[in-house]
Amino acid sequence: MTDGAAAARPRRVALLAGLLAFGGLATLLSVAVGGTGAYEGLPPWMLVLLAVPYLVLARAVWRARPWAWWALVVLQVADGAVQLLLATWSRDSAAASLDLLWPACYLALLASRRTQAWFGRGAPDP
Repeated sequence: MTDGAAAARPRRVALLAGLLAFGGLATLLSVAVGGTGAYEGLPPWMLVLLAVPYLVLARAVWRARPWAWWALVVLQVADGAVQLLLATWSRDSAAASLDLLWPACYLALLASRRTQAWFGRGAPDP
């Protein structure tokens, strides 16, 4: 990427890439220190498999790969549906409902016209 392209990168895109990279690195860090957090009970190799797509998507978002927009939309809609089911069936529905915020945040960032323009999906806001 040229300096001009980096300068034109919307802040929402940088935030998306940063959140994805943080998620991937945090998952890898949990493997390295032996903690599992939200993924308790999963073997370390499976955690690594969960971390890799986050890192791949972070790079693809940063580099304006058109497929990354669709991949994130599909993943976040699926995650939102799962979180909604968990919130409905959970005894601690308040905590489960908070988990719905992540997919909603990602989808809100992806819905921005500037973000969509970054991925070649229409014109940015004037």
